[in-house]
Amino acid sequence: PLARARAADELAAALAALEPLRTEAEFGAAIAACARARDAERALALLRAMPSAGVRANLIHANAAISACARAARCADALELLAALRRSTALSPDVISFNVAISACERARFASRP
Repeated sequence: PLARARAADELAAALAALEPLRTEAEFGAAIAACARARDAERALALLRAMPSAGVRANLIHANAAISACARAARCADALELLAALRRSTALSPDVISFNVAISACERARFASRP
């Protein structure tokens, strides 16, 4: 169900069925589903929740969250996460991180046009 979730209500139902998330794979699938559903807030919340669940976030999780920001046209959130990656001693952004953040800002620019 999570892999097919595209709308907010489908995503919420699929995530509720999985809770609590316990593994890198579960968090990764959930964050990727948030990206497909254009739910940047939930993707970022999941990324922030990983340490308290005892799960270490990796660059794939971070890039999926940036992708959620891009799909939701949330430039500021994408750039904030990119900056956090750049400050991090554990993770370093890669070309995907930068490209998806650029995409977020491009989409936000077009979304704000009349």
